[in-house]
Amino acid sequence: IEFLTTAEYTHYELSNFAKQGRECRHNIIYWENKEYIGMGAASHSYFNKKRYYNTENIKSYINQLKNELPIKKIEETTVEQEISETIIMNLRLIKGLDKMCFLRRFGVDIKKLYEHEIKQLKEIGLIKEDKRYISLTCQGLDLANEVFIKFI
Repeated sequence: IEFLTTAEYTHYELSNFAKQGRECRHNIIYWENKEYIGMGAASHSYFNKKRYYNTENIKSYINQLKNELPIKKIEETTVEQEISETIIMNLRLIKGLDKMCFLRRFGVDIKKLYEHEIKQLKEIGLIKEDKRYISLTCQGLDLANEVFIKFI
């Protein structure tokens, strides 16, 4: 972290750095738990609260395209899963989880939903909070999985 930030790279995600303005927009869609469509064999999509898994085999994928969508599996996500995944993915971002965006998306205050977990994680120094965001501390970056498990 020190080496890359000294070289003027921005630490914008748990394991990603980039020059200012060159962050990977593709991956940020995942970290913000937004919808996306995957194209090609073995690709995945997430939209309309469903996950789609395309056929892995390229020949099967091409043959299926002639008559149908080459989707191997569709999985419905519950609101609970979507909430959990949104928290975990947003916390991967250095800026963290935007509390107002969470409230708008789910209609519930994250601090009411996870009051105990947030308080506990703040007390042990793994997360911090300001008016807008809940984010990982420096120690939290190293122990991110310990934070994430609290929201599963």
